[in-house]
Amino acid sequence: MQWKSEGTTLILTVLLGILGLGGIGHIYLGNITRGIVLLIVGIVLAIITLVTFGIGLIALIPFAIWVVYDARKQCKYYNDHLEQTGRPPW
Repeated sequence: MQWKSEGTTLILTVLLGILGLGGIGHIYLGNITRGIVLLIVGIVLAIITLVTFGIGLIALIPFAIWVVYDARKQCKYYNDHLEQTGRPPW
């Protein structure tokens, strides 16, 4: 198994998160279920933001910030677990 790049994780999460696809960073880490759930929530919040003419940003912005933070934390956890056990955590 190979280490996952924190930079790649954050680039995928931030750049695609702008389009409501923030869960891609989690999928890159191999955490597929969490990534898909975050993708769905992000898309729903993006649609709500469009429908409410921006009012949905009240929920979308904190969610996006949390997704970036969580992706970084998950990447660190993945690499630490891989280093200690020699296998990925999920």
